[in-house]
Amino acid sequence: SRAAVKLLQGPVYSDGDRKTWNLILRFKNDLDKYFAVIGLHVVLEEDDGYAFLQQIKDAIEKGMEYEDDDLDTIPRLIRKAPLSYSISMLLVLLRQEILRFSASFDESDYPIIRKSDIIGFVQSYTKEYSDQTKFLDDVDKMIRQLISLTYLKPKTPLLSSDIPDDFEFEISPIIKSKVD
Repeated sequence: SRAAVKLLQGPVYSDGDRKTWNLILRFKNDLDKYFAVIGLHVVLEEDDGYAFLQQIKDAIEKGMEYEDDDLDTIPRLIRKAPLSYSISMLLVLLRQEILRFSASFDESDYPIIRKSDIIGFVQSYTKEYSDQTKFLDDVDKMIRQLISLTYLKPKTPLLSSDIPDDFEFEISPIIKSKVD
């Protein structure tokens, strides 16, 4: 039940809560059966070290096979949150960064990115900002939203509302499953 509750709360990472992660690995099939009753599927990526819940309907759209035809009667439990154009583009660029990282021979677990790199990404697809302060505030808001969605993890705790340009973030590999 601990693993089920943690999955309902959001993604579980192997480097976060080791006890829950081990429970998910041990009881993956049981958790899948348990959640299938309410139309959910456990996505487990052992190599990348994360697990999360997904609507079975969404998993079927991505190619998962499922025999129950009764899915249309089950209401959606996990809501889809619309993302702004800027956030969507930034996620695509971060996904490309993960692909570039996995092709390299870097020894670290996850790719590391600085706020200054994120600013460069955002500048590459946005129009020219006349107010640089507003632009930097918008980038900070995007970074905070990506942190809350668990796509970015601060290397150290954020202690103030201003994020320094050299502040480092880990790009979560969960982007590979959620952004295609």
